Amino acid sequence: MAASQAGMDSTIELSKLLYERRTRTELLAAALKSNSDKKLIEDRKVHYDQSYVEWNSRWPGLALKIRDGAGYSEIESYIQFAIMPEFKQLDTYLTEGYTEFMKNSSTWKYDSSYVRPRLKKILDCSYVITEHIWVNSKFFGQDTKEFNSSLSKRCPRK
Repeated sequence: MAASQAGMDSTIELSKLLYERRTRTELLAAALKSNSDKKLIEDRKVHYDQSYVEWNSRWPGLALKIRDGAGYSEIESYIQFAIMPEFKQLDTYLTEGYTEFMKNSSTWKYDSSYVRPRLKKILDCSYVITEHIWVNSKFFGQDTKEFNSSLSKRCPRK
């Protein structure tokens, strides 16, 4: 029962971190795309940076909770090899865009075809990963192989 509760608590915490980081990324991207006023873009960049720091400071401890409470260390590989590469690419791209915007440069152009699929993959993977932890926590000790096999199909790792 304690392992199940720890897994559920970890799912909630992980979900908050993943969705907040994705949402802050999406908000910054939208502001850059629409060429919003400088103050709005600066504010969104501050919030974006805060979610980046929060993720990087809280994820390692959360990974330990997930291992301890739910025992699903495979989740770490999905986060490391499916979600984080997408965030890294977006981090680099949006930071470059922000820097160019702040210089009043016209060389950087927002590319929806670059941003949109990465945000979608992050959203899809975030959903299936948190769902996976929840199912395995809720039905701890029961056969969940069929559900577990869908994780790799729905959130491919690089």
